[in-house]
Amino acid sequence: MADRRVRRGYGIAVGIEVVACGLGAAGLGLAGRSPYIAPWILLVVGVHFVPLGRLFGSSYLVWAGLALSAVAIAGAVTGAVSDVAPSAVTGAFGGLVCVACAAICLRRALLRGVRAE
Repeated sequence: MADRRVRRGYGIAVGIEVVACGLGAAGLGLAGRSPYIAPWILLVVGVHFVPLGRLFGSSYLVWAGLALSAVAIAGAVTGAVSDVAPSAVTGAFGGLVCVACAAICLRRALLRGVRAE
């Protein structure tokens, strides 16, 4: 984040993410589809991880973004064809993807820190 270009790119990506989340959630709520707000939010987060992964040079974020997007779609489909709430799928599996990505990135950062000393 010390690089001005990275800060600017991050700000743009997060700004677009916030607007997309808000507009999508409002639209789904107004349309009476509030159970699909959780998959929508997860899809937006997953999609925004892809450019952030490239911006920060982390293939792990790109893969996490793709996995989160897939979980979001699976949650929406599951909710449409069964009695399982879309938020149950997106929350459980999206959370696992996020925790796994965080653990991998933390491990990578710690190993880099140990090597730098």
